Amino acid sequence: MQNEPFYFYDVVLAAYLLGIEKEGHEVDPVIGIDPELVPIEIKSGTTITADYFKELRYFSREFPSAPAGALVYAGGENQERSEATVCPVRDMARLMKKLEQRGGL
Repeated sequence: MQNEPFYFYDVVLAAYLLGIEKEGHEVDPVIGIDPELVPIEIKSGTTITADYFKELRYFSREFPSAPAGALVYAGGENQERSEATVCPVRDMARLMKKLEQRGGL
């Protein structure tokens, strides 16, 4: 038996599942690590600013039981912050492995 393709006809549901919200808030990918949703914010800058965490904080308010997310950026330093794990893009594979092993951050 062949699986049929699944299409989204409900744009609001699709946006919700893809991490987009009606007021314009979005988190880049939201990764499902059973049973958690882990938000990831990706920034191209090399210097971390407080604004980088804005959408992660919003996601945390909307989903208070979700684990802290991650910020991936073009800089070179790994950090653990209260808002998120901070990871250089060069270490993203390590971050994903950490997520899989711990079932979240």
